[in-house]
Amino acid sequence: MNKNDTSTFGSGPDALARLLGMVVGDDDKSQSTGEDKRIEMIQARFAGPLPLDSAVVDALPSLIGKLCEDLLPLGGRALAEILLDKTSSLETLEKIKTYGKQLSKSEEPQHSVGIAVYYAAIASALLFHDAKITKHSYAYLRDSLKVVEDLVPDNMTRHIAKAGKMCRKKA
Repeated sequence: MNKNDTSTFGSGPDALARLLGMVVGDDDKSQSTGEDKRIEMIQARFAGPLPLDSAVVDALPSLIGKLCEDLLPLGGRALAEILLDKTSSLETLEKIKTYGKQLSKSEEPQHSVGIAVYYAAIASALLFHDAKITKHSYAYLRDSLKVVEDLVPDNMTRHIAKAGKMCRKKA
């Protein structure tokens, strides 16, 4: 096949790869696409269960025959379900907050997911236990919760807003 007879106008694979890289490169991505992905990941995290503890994952080979619901953190329930449950213990909410804090140390978009989980757990502790499980001031929490309100799934928005209102009263 002659180079000029191809549909690539004589460009070889390397040249096409560079061209494709320019078209699809990170510099050309729109901000809304990144924002959409971040929101999508946050919603997925709230809809799913808390991931397995690394100690449980390490022990799985020896436990494979005994695998049951007890091994799943928080019974395998969706994170949003636990955060919206008035009967969730303060200890459980602190575990979720710690998970969010650890996740927030990741690169984007996982960083945003972690921030949303972190503040949602704090909001639940405030609303259900009247307990502040962070050293942040109420004024700081009020402002942070206002930002997080736009990141969380719809079923969490009102919850976060109520916690923000509570912080406004206490600030």
